[in-house]
Amino acid sequence: MTVIALLLFLTLLCTVLLPLPLPWWGKALLAVPCLAVSFKFPLFWWLGGPMPFAPRLPPWLILLAGWLFATALFLALGGLLLSPLQLLFPKARPFFALGLLIAALLAATAGTLWGQRPPRVRKFTLAFPQLPEKAEGLTLALLTDLHADGVIAAPEIARMVDITNACQPDLVILGGDLVDGTVEERAGDLAPLAQLQAPLGVWAVPGNHEYYSGFAPWREALPQWGVTLLVNEHQELFPGFALAGVADPRAMRHGEEMPNVDKALEGLPQDTFVILGAHNPILAPQAAAREIPLVLSGHTHGGMVWGLDWLVAQRNNGFLSGQYSLPPKTTLLVSNGAGIWNGFPLRLGHPSEILLVTLKRKQK
Repeated sequence: MTVIALLLFLTLLCTVLLPLPLPWWGKALLAVPCLAVSFKFPLFWWLGGPMPFAPRLPPWLILLAGWLFATALFLALGGLLLSPLQLLFPKARPFFALGLLIAALLAATAGTLWGQRPPRVRKFTLAFPQLPEKAEGLTLALLTDLHADGVIAAPEIARMVDITNACQPDLVILGGDLVDGTVEERAGDLAPLAQLQAPLGVWAVPGNHEYYSGFAPWREALPQWGVTLLVNEHQELFPGFALAGVADPRAMRHGEEMPNVDKALEGLPQDTFVILGAHNPILAPQAAAREIPLVLSGHTHGGMVWGLDWLVAQRNNGFLSGQYSLPPKTTLLVSNGAGIWNGFPLRLGHPSEILLVTLKRKQK
């Protein structure tokens, strides 16, 4: 993280600060806040306690730091893209720098505001030949990546719950990364989950941030709100129809059980229609190898920002947002998530969302 911060600062220095039409002391003064913003994550580690992804700092300060960091990142990326023009037209370098600053501020401001908007409902209708007759027309809601952390607190979680309940789903699946922080600090923010309503229950799978936040205490806490966590296990909701869930790949770094699709399916009749909750979509090919009909994931936030989404896709086997078909017969749905991560609290072009999926029978 320190190396990345240093590279960000040096890029800002070379492509933006040095070309500005200012005396050396003016550039030196500007370099100080640029250095602080570039080292946002190490500073959060120092100032905000042992969990840099869930700093114990005022929400307004976290948002301000996220806005400044995004501005610096956009400036650095823009400076790199425009560096050939700066070399070709050296006299215009100050104008390039000023233009980049204005564009970066506008983009960061728009992204921060958009990141605070309530999630939309994104609807899918999926047809499967092996769907049991009793499941015809069944609806499920995927609510994932809430990231309750103080910036997203109880009022925002309650709003997500209200939007989900208004869809009147038969089944609710919480797709992981529900929280950033300990049970003692964040239980009140997740308490509105108790108001979720679905005839077939409210189920969850863990995301990487549950492991960062203390997996065992959260596993014990979730049932108090009517949420059943599935970790490499399944629940048959009615004959021929089951919901399964797997752990997140980050579990290994925290001494917890690794994701195991085989274990999650153990004991199910072969012709059972299975929906698999897997927070990270990189697990979808394992599900496809076992011919699981439907996989539900989150984790990517849809890429968050145009341009940066390509990098997010590369880290997730090309899976980013929406519907994917994996041979021989698996459908993967990846949600943008209902919340936003406080480390980069922006969205541009990839709005927060709750997925509402209707299941249909397809003629064989």
